[in-house]
Amino acid sequence: AGKQPSQNVQQASQPMNTALPAITPNKLKSVNHPDILKREDSARVLGYFIERYDSDKTVANLQNCMNNFMDVWLWVPMRMQFSSADAAGLKTQTMSRKYVPKDPVRLVPELLKAPNGDVLYFSFTSRDEISEEFMQKYVWMQMPSLQCSVFIAKHPEVTAIVINPFSKNLALKRDFMMKVIKKKNPDG
Repeated sequence: AGKQPSQNVQQASQPMNTALPAITPNKLKSVNHPDILKREDSARVLGYFIERYDSDKTVANLQNCMNNFMDVWLWVPMRMQFSSADAAGLKTQTMSRKYVPKDPVRLVPELLKAPNGDVLYFSFTSRDEISEEFMQKYVWMQMPSLQCSVFIAKHPEVTAIVINPFSKNLALKRDFMMKVIKKKNPDG
């Protein structure tokens, strides 16, 4: 509603601290795995605090956001990354001759380039925050917020993480995220 875009899970008893398989767009809305639902409920609390912070930008409201951000799982759009050889091979594919990748295909977070040139890592607290059009463009994974933060730390071109970019959102700059990582994991 008003959002503008710029696999089925088979293992029913995976523990909460392990990632579930990537989910294709046509399955994302219908997945009802108990771990996914529990993680999403937890992340909705973060969504609530983001809305509060959006309407009243106080230090206390930002602190509530950060306290909840530290331990939630977020929906992250992923893209397939092929080896150089496989990427070249895919370009030779025709209707009668399909190319099958020979090397492992990696899933990596999709990054968004803002009009001002900033490179943004974006994520969502729930499937309800993702527009249908945007949902269909990517494969989706639910990832721990700390893992999202570590990705940002390892990729200096990323300037910020944006949570719920198509509604009331929270943008956390790279420098701030580095402090979050240090606070959560002082040894690493």
